[in-house]
Amino acid sequence: MAQQLRYVALILLTCALTCTTAVASLYGEHIPTEQAAVVYIIDCSCSMDSGWSTYIGPDGQEVEGYRMSRAIAEMTSSVDKLPPVYWFDVVSTDHPGYALFGELTESTDENKGAATGHIHTLHGGGETGLAPATEWALSAYEYHDVFDYYIVTGGVPTCCIEDSYAYWEEVADRIRGANERNARIHVIVIWPDPEDPILDFAETITAETGGTLTVLE
Repeated sequence: MAQQLRYVALILLTCALTCTTAVASLYGEHIPTEQAAVVYIIDCSCSMDSGWSTYIGPDGQEVEGYRMSRAIAEMTSSVDKLPPVYWFDVVSTDHPGYALFGELTESTDENKGAATGHIHTLHGGGETGLAPATEWALSAYEYHDVFDYYIVTGGVPTCCIEDSYAYWEEVADRIRGANERNARIHVIVIWPDPEDPILDFAETITAETGGTLTVLE
């Protein structure tokens, strides 16, 4: 039954073409509307616990916090606004098995509550393991209907690479190799360091896949 529903109500982060509910968004970007399915990929590296800034929270109030606080606030709001016709999952770079549910999950109030609760437990630490997490998400059979992935990150994409500033291209290559379905990969970069090649990575991946790039200063 769940498999049938996936084809009836296509998947994650914006509104389906036939949906009359307000369109969900992430950092002001509307998700492409061909499908009602999305997978969020959250960077949980040490760089996400840096980059203190002042920004406008989902409630319209000015708040302060590190990159991770900013990501948590916006992603919580985005998940909360997913219409019932959506299917979704949340992948984090430091989570065992990477995914919260491990499969596309209907956006019921219960599931959205579980997702937002999980998002609020995330914190920064360790390497920016975008390569293995994104490879896994792109290759997982459970996500074979998903064509829109949203990466939220703040630092250079590394994964156990000594010269991380020189090898973001290797991370991009690994993601290309896993993207056999030509899914769109959208990247949100929070408070980028001008000396950090994260923007080179983000511009390359979004340009090649037809995704959107959002830079939050």
